[in-house]
Amino acid sequence: LKEEMKSLRQRIVGHRKEWLKNYGKTATSSDATDITTSESNARRTGQTHGPDAVKPTRSEGDQSGSTHGHSEKHATSEGTSEGQSETLVPIHEDYYEVSKRTYYSFEEQRTIWAQHIRSKRTGEAFGKFRDDPRLYDIAIDHHPILETPTLLRRIEELRAKNFESDLFRSKQEVERESEVLRRTLLTNPKITFQPDADDPSPENDPDDEDGNRQGSPFR
Repeated sequence: LKEEMKSLRQRIVGHRKEWLKNYGKTATSSDATDITTSESNARRTGQTHGPDAVKPTRSEGDQSGSTHGHSEKHATSEGTSEGQSETLVPIHEDYYEVSKRTYYSFEEQRTIWAQHIRSKRTGEAFGKFRDDPRLYDIAIDHHPILETPTLLRRIEELRAKNFESDLFRSKQEVERESEVLRRTLLTNPKITFQPDADDPSPENDPDDEDGNRQGSPFR
């Protein structure tokens, strides 16, 4: 796996009961002023005749009056209200969802493994075991071999046994063949040119098409 991108999502996994409370308060205030004014004027004239009077008796009068009134009012009211109700609230859960995946190609995997191999130090290696698909890092202990006379003798016996095989040659034989090959390469070889049977005779065609003589070795 080369790259993996995830996005954060939410989902509803259940509901829970919750009590919701509400509270309200109201206040009102009012002021009122009432002013009243009234005036009245009256004039009265009258005559009175007695039974024995020669002239009537006259009477006159004026009458006036006024009325003033003033009143003020102030009122205040307050009120509060409370209530509660039960409701269902959803329960959310956060989770990551894979939105994109990119895998290494074969060429990229080979390059990565080459980097791992080059980064290993002396004494470090990879290892796999039977019926186990995993790859393990292995640390190899270095045990120096002591050169004893017995070990040197066994090595010489092994070399001699290898040289006896048809796949191996002795050092003297290899040096001899190398010397013969070197002398052959350093010696100027003798070059012999033989004309082809289809070539025209010198009498008929003394010069070829390139202008060279027939007797010349370079054609």
